[in-house]
Amino acid sequence: MRNILIVHPCAQIFNIPCIVNLINKLGKTRSRVFFPIIKNNFFDESKESISNKIELSEFPFIQKSRTESLLVWFFGYLIFCIFTARKDRPEIIVAMGSKGLIVGTFLSYFYGAKLCFYSLEFPACPPRNFKDRIHFFLERSFCKNVDILFIHDDNRLKLYENIVSRVFEDFIIFPNAPVETLADDVCVFEVRKAYGIPKNNKVILYSGGLYSDIGLEKICEDVESLDKSWVLFLQSHDGVVQLRANKKIAQLEEQGRVIINLRPLSTNHYSALLQICSVGIAYYSAKDPNMFNVGLSSGKIAAYWKNGMPVIVNDLPVIQEIFNEFSCGVISDSLNSISDAVAIIDKSRDQFIEGAFAAYKKHFSLKNIEFYLEEMFLKKTRID
Repeated sequence: MRNILIVHPCAQIFNIPCIVNLINKLGKTRSRVFFPIIKNNFFDESKESISNKIELSEFPFIQKSRTESLLVWFFGYLIFCIFTARKDRPEIIVAMGSKGLIVGTFLSYFYGAKLCFYSLEFPACPPRNFKDRIHFFLERSFCKNVDILFIHDDNRLKLYENIVSRVFEDFIIFPNAPVETLADDVCVFEVRKAYGIPKNNKVILYSGGLYSDIGLEKICEDVESLDKSWVLFLQSHDGVVQLRANKKIAQLEEQGRVIINLRPLSTNHYSALLQICSVGIAYYSAKDPNMFNVGLSSGKIAAYWKNGMPVIVNDLPVIQEIFNEFSCGVISDSLNSISDAVAIIDKSRDQFIEGAFAAYKKHFSLKNIEFYLEEMFLKKTRID
């Protein structure tokens, strides 16, 4: 048995399900796993999703802003990791995201440990400003020391190899599947009651930032052209004020045709919301390579499919290929109008539900890769 130190110098943990899933999977290996976490007043998140096999320790400094300062995420967290592992020297460092890679590289040198890295997002390429240039230089330099790369899918692997100019021989594909939760009838009832969703309503869900280039104003207005049983639910914390400034959308919200929620939902209540909804909307900007090539890093699409929800999405690599395999949604070149896509799904609803479940099972279900993950990890790190 060897010691594994998880490095994730960010307060956001539980809204990034692949991090929670990987941590829990590592806890099932023949290893002792330590995870120093950062608390943040902005994120009031439960630790119930983390397995009790993981030894948690809380960084004593509480960050009050949405993002961590350099003093906190690098200097403070680095010292705290060294303090946490002072008695149990780690043989393996598992770094989450680019900040984790920077801190994890220093820790791997300090302990002489093997370095594993989970690539969550691509660095900006080409860099847009001085900060991006520093970030790009550090990630490109430090990833050369990575022993095992975790990444969401094969397409992202190839793109990342081009960005950092390195071919990874040892890698593990680990998609961004939802954290396993069980939303009972009580949770479903609470969500319906809180947002006034009758059982006879069919709900279209958009979960994510309400950004101007998505065209959500027109999507909201398009709801009027649908049967009155259809309701649009917008779950977000960004852009709500601007959206409600639209008089037409404000009117639709008063009528109950559009529901806007800016409060974060607990894991169980979000799972309950997904069970209530019939169709999901996902949009990823073609201007951003990281977003356009989201593929199996899309926790949003994974959550939709896990609950049997067909998705309306713009044309994206990997997702397009999955659509060729399964009837799991409709590709819409323009999200300005969703009525046609909703009509297509509603006409063959059972077929699309079956396709959504099948797509999730093949491409996102961690049960299909758990044995491979454990064996591969143990073999590559030579755990006795």
